[in-house]
Formats: sequence, structure tokens, C-alpha cells
Amino acid sequence: MEKNEKQRNRSLSNLPLDLIGSILSRLPVNSIYVYFNIVGSCNGLLLINLKNDALVLWNPSTRVSRELPESPIEFPTCSRKCLSTVYGFGYDSFADDYKLVRVVTFATERFETEVKLYSLGTNSWKRIEDFPYGVPNKSDGIFVNGALHWLVYLENDLVCLYFVSYLDLSEEKYGWLELPDYESGQSFCDIGVLGGCLHMY
Repeated sequence: MEKNEKQRNRSLSNLPLDLIGSILSRLPVNSIYVYFNIVGSCNGLLLINLKNDALVLWNPSTRVSRELPESPIEFPTCSRKCLSTVYGFGYDSFADDYKLVRVVTFATERFETEVKLYSLGTNSWKRIEDFPYGVPNKSDGIFVNGALHWLVYLENDLVCLYFVSYLDLSEEKYGWLELPDYESGQSFCDIGVLGGCLHMY
């Protein structure tokens, strides 16, 4: 990213929320990605991570935006350094609620994590079970069929395994999926959604 673009992003993040919402409502959709980091989208709602780490939920149709409350990171006693922070945004159809998940990975021997879940219905965060399967890739979660999915890896002295881990938003429980069979020598960098299905690329 060029220096002037970085400065532009910083200056936008420091604006009042109502002014940011006004700017969002006037920007063409393809320009939003230039000025803001889109964490996820679901049913027409966009979750935006501003450069100062503030999170804003925005409805482009109604031009209504809401800044989410902050939730401080709870560092483990053995580390004060974050390796990565990834998010996932989706809809819990059973509770009729939109939920955001934040996964923080710490620089510890076992790559400990902190996972927190935000509920739009209660407008509050809560701590949930730590990430049980390896370390999430540095990409935000993909919402498909009521669950958030991440490409993760699990490394030991002998092998490094890649697979897909998911979090069911209704039950708030984790699961995992094996990667599909693929030709020898072919590798994948991440996952996405296409036609309502997960795909790898």
C-alpha cells in the first residue's frame, strides 16, 4: 500500500462514526474496499474493521451503521504478543441473531488462542471455548450453512496438516472437515464461498 493511501485510511478511521456512515452511503461499492477493511458480510450487512480496530456494522440499503462495543484482549500470563487476529461474521437462524467471532492467536509455545463472540441481539461480547484445532490461517472466517469456517493448520515435529475448522453459530461448538482430494503437487492458499458452498483456491 502506498504512503498516501495509508494516510488516507488513518484519517478516515479517526472521523466520527456518523460521518463515516455518511461517507459509506456515498461511496460506490467497489471503492469501499479501498478505504475500509471488510471483515465479513451476511444478508446485505457489512462488518467493517476500521484501521484503529474499531468495528462497525453497516447496512448499505438503509445507510444505518452501528459501532460495536470494545472487548479487550485477555492475554495469557506467558505472552503479551498477538500473532494474528481473525474474525468471522454470520447469522444464527435459531436465535434470529447476527454474531461476530474474534479469534486471537498468541505467541506461546502451543499457540494459545482467545475466542470471543459478539451478539447483535444483546450488543455484548462473551468468551467462548478456545480454538481447538491448530492455528487459523490469517484470513477471516467464511460463513456457510450456519457456521463459520477457517482454513487451519496443525503442526508437530513430524508433519504439518491443513484442514477446515468450523464453528456452529447456534450451538457455539467446533468441528472440522478434511480437505477434498486433489492432484499431487496441487496446493491451496485459502477458502471462500461460491454458490452457497465452500471452495478452495
